[in-house]
Amino acid sequence: MVTRVLLCAGLVMLATSAPADEKSDAVAKEMKLLEEKVWVTVAKADLGGKEEKVPDDMRATLVFGGGGKATLKLVGLTVELLDVKIDPTAKPKTIDCNFKIGDEKSVVAGLYELKGDELRMAVNVAAAEKVERPKDFEKCTMRIVFAGKEKPKK
Repeated sequence: MVTRVLLCAGLVMLATSAPADEKSDAVAKEMKLLEEKVWVTVAKADLGGKEEKVPDDMRATLVFGGGGKATLKLVGLTVELLDVKIDPTAKPKTIDCNFKIGDEKSVVAGLYELKGDELRMAVNVAAAEKVERPKDFEKCTMRIVFAGKEKPKK
């Protein structure tokens, strides 16, 4: 009887822990892909507008550094993104982070697609504790398309 109870308990633990393990494996795999490249903006759109090519002198770079951090370099400004969290198992995939410019904290909630050397994001940004995630790639504060470039060798 005790053996059956222990066996059942073990099976329940395995059954309930598998999705969490699968999700953490998917997060680790996707983060590795994001960290392997320097992402350079090639197009953007604001508030549901049409995507437009970003001029070379106005391009931003995004570098995922691990440990839930990333760096976004804009023209004349570097922003450290903190608490970067992705969920590649969500449909569509989600990304969240926060950052500070001066004393002002902002929160980002978004969607993303990663296909080869292209990273597309649709994000809402707010100077608040919580921001509503866009429901699709059209209805958001900003859409950004990044092209992945090999990281320079150290």
